[in-house]
Amino acid sequence: MSAKGLDRREITVAAVSAAALHALVAAGAIVAGIKGTYAWHDQVDYHLPTINTMAGQLPAPVLSDYQSATAPGYHLLMALLARAGAGERALHLVNVSIGAGFVALFAALAARFMGGWAGLLAGATLALSPYTVNPSVFLATDNFANALIVGAFLCALPIASGGARLPVRSAAAESFLAKL
Repeated sequence: MSAKGLDRREITVAAVSAAALHALVAAGAIVAGIKGTYAWHDQVDYHLPTINTMAGQLPAPVLSDYQSATAPGYHLLMALLARAGAGERALHLVNVSIGAGFVALFAALAARFMGGWAGLLAGATLALSPYTVNPSVFLATDNFANALIVGAFLCALPIASGGARLPVRSAAAESFLAKL
């Protein structure tokens, strides 16, 4: 279930390179103080207030009525970090890491099927997409959910090739987490 003659090193190089590119672009946008995008408005109007509200409600946050049109997994993760003392800058660094992780998983998946250079190209394309950069720069749920979905696909690859039981459990857990 992989490109012929492809080794783990090629997959790793594609994933790490694409993730690093994404992290640099997103960090640069954060340092530049870019505002006014759709994701910035979502952060200000919905995500940051929801994170702060849930952080204040922990250990029993109200999940039945909160100001976001998404599942609560991302907000709970960020609320836990905020409750543990992480400031907004730290939350943004975690968010960039989530985006970079999504890009790395996608590049690894692409490299697994098409080869290292194609995986790097696919990963770099995603790394530079405004639909991936914006949710990394601003607190938004998109990259978290997408990372879980791509992670589920990666976990499912051994299943498709008749692999061990652990990947089956991992894929099931990833599929469940993607719904959060």
